[in-house]
Amino acid sequence: MVPVITGFPGVGHVDHKQGALAGMHLLYNAPLPGGQSAIFLSQSVAAGFNDPVLYSSGANPATQPKVSVLQDGNCLATWIEDTPVGPQVILRVSSFVPVLAGNGSSSEVASLSGGVGVLFWSEGSLLRFRFLDSVSVGTEQVLYDFQFVPDEWKVSVLPDGTVHVVAFEGTTLHTITGDLNLVSVTSEASLRSPGGVVSDLNIDTISEDKWVAAWLQDQQVHVCTKENGLLTTSEIEENPSGIPESISISLDAWGITHMAVTHSNGSLHYRHNTPMPEAIFSLSTEDDGVADHEIFFESYSEGLIQEYLWDFGDGSTSTESSGSHTYLEPGQYWVSLQVTGPGGVDIHQQPVPVTVTAPENYMKFEDIAVFGGQPVIHPVLGTHTDPLQGYQIGVKYDATYIQMTEISISGTQAAQLNPEFIISNIFEDAENSNLYLAVIFDTLPPFDGRTVDPGINHTLCTLNYSVEMGHPLGSSTELRFANEIGFPPINTIYAIEGGFALEPYFINGTVLISEQPQFLFIRGDATYDQSVNIADSIFMLDYLFVGGEPSVCPDAADTNDDGILNIGDAIY
Repeated sequence: MVPVITGFPGVGHVDHKQGALAGMHLLYNAPLPGGQSAIFLSQSVAAGFNDPVLYSSGANPATQPKVSVLQDGNCLATWIEDTPVGPQVILRVSSFVPVLAGNGSSSEVASLSGGVGVLFWSEGSLLRFRFLDSVSVGTEQVLYDFQFVPDEWKVSVLPDGTVHVVAFEGTTLHTITGDLNLVSVTSEASLRSPGGVVSDLNIDTISEDKWVAAWLQDQQVHVCTKENGLLTTSEIEENPSGIPESISISLDAWGITHMAVTHSNGSLHYRHNTPMPEAIFSLSTEDDGVADHEIFFESYSEGLIQEYLWDFGDGSTSTESSGSHTYLEPGQYWVSLQVTGPGGVDIHQQPVPVTVTAPENYMKFEDIAVFGGQPVIHPVLGTHTDPLQGYQIGVKYDATYIQMTEISISGTQAAQLNPEFIISNIFEDAENSNLYLAVIFDTLPPFDGRTVDPGINHTLCTLNYSVEMGHPLGSSTELRFANEIGFPPINTIYAIEGGFALEPYFINGTVLISEQPQFLFIRGDATYDQSVNIADSIFMLDYLFVGGEPSVCPDAADTNDDGILNIGDAIY
């Protein structure tokens, strides 16, 4: 429950109605500073309630507040004032002054279609009503004679003039359905509610076949619901720190029950019985599952849902109820849907992952984690089903993250074939930097047919770079395969037999700054001057045998990497 007012002793009966844009109107009686009961209004739009506003004139004691909202948005309210001539029915529309509507001990208001409202009140055993709008009040009419003086009664009206009435005679609940336009009653029923005295009866409806009523009995909230001709009753456990003293209940367009309850400790609380939404969805595809792989997602979730959040397992999300998503890289991806509504949050994960397979021919960067200042040798991996006579590689990168130093084929199959043509260029331009490499194995006679055999994830070349310092932990940049690099433009291709060019599928890579900068050293650099030479051996001998200064970096001085500093490091 959401607090509306607290620490306001003497808060009495409360009534509420939902208006436009989820606005809630709460009308209740509370004492003025002098102790006389008056009517107050609290309103909200979507979230939170404003300060109470005095709604009655304050001239006479006012009780039994009731509220509705006309189609034009005007607040329609009624209450009973204890006057020298007896109890009188007071009516107020929005900011207009309160007016006398008739004599009676209790009253109700409701909104009809066309900006029309209706006021009900009881006088003895008679239930009377008047039609009204924002500027006028109609003539008085009698809807029904109970043949007894009701202890409690309430009405709820549909826009077409259908009216539901509930009334207590002792502990017997009488229900009546009628037609205001015809001034007639169409059905009646009754049931017993065993227990003590009944108080604060309320009712609301959304159709001819569904209404909900609530009342207080034996310090408990009781609820009666009629749906599809069946009456059901229940008790609701309320705030244990205070005894419920008044209650208001309503149904929204989805059949959800909303309830406001005041307690003996001066608190006012609000609740609803919106059910938890249930996340349900389906996935489908029309392709073969090879990257890039497109799936179609659609929610069949049940309940009141305000927000959707899809997680496709590859770092991508969506807030749509349905749509499509494309997986760019091979792998297994678990798809989940989270739905959020007034009733809570539910998450469902697809029990079987989406499996994306690699195409026959692709180039790939692995995702790597680095730290600022680290030198990196990042392989470009190639997979192909045909022997390669050569290849071209174009890459775009961000030089504000990466300081590219070399494009190398050292240690690769390509290097072993001694290519007869190789060229590379690096074009540094901040975040728009790019590079290319072109390799042909056999260009000059005698032609010996040198090719790179078909393979999976073998190294085509390496990009040798260092990561710039100063980037925050968790930031990242991307190495992206690209076409039209340089002039004339170089495209990323495999050159296969027959002089044909085959464009591979691109799998880009992420460079993640995952650690704080570390202490770097060159093994054997005992003097820590960023070079290894005879001075390092002399430095170690001086340290070991004549009391010289120790190395500022023992790891660097441990030339043979055996974890111990001794003469072996100077000899090594």
